[in-house]
Amino acid sequence: PKLIITWIGMVLVVAFSSSLDVAAIEMELHRPLNYDQELAETVGFGNLISGLLGGYSGSYIFSQTILNLRSGVADRKSGITVAIAELALVFLLPVPPTALVPIAAFGGTLIVICLELGDEWLLQARHRFTLSEYSVLLFTFIAIH
Repeated sequence: PKLIITWIGMVLVVAFSSSLDVAAIEMELHRPLNYDQELAETVGFGNLISGLLGGYSGSYIFSQTILNLRSGVADRKSGITVAIAELALVFLLPVPPTALVPIAAFGGTLIVICLELGDEWLLQARHRFTLSEYSVLLFTFIAIH
């Protein structure tokens, strides 16, 4: 019974964050995407397989998608390269990869990402949204913090 509440919460968070990821990719592409296909066929199928294999639920790595779009990468080579690198790091290193990186580097990376996303989504985005859309964005930001 306790796990049901946690499970429902996790489903809601993943569903909401996946929808936000699709919206972010749509904004970068400047064209609408098929939410049913993106969420059901991609995220849903991936989470189903991950759950059946004992893995974690998740959604897009939208930052990687946007980096690829901004860099002009239009094929799957980037994703395949990242997957191979991650598998190599996990299975070939004698220690976890995070053990090789100072904690301050993680903190610095988080600060830079926070500042860049805050600037892009809270300051620059106000010109791209209607007042009601921007109000939802601000409310979401405040509610999370």
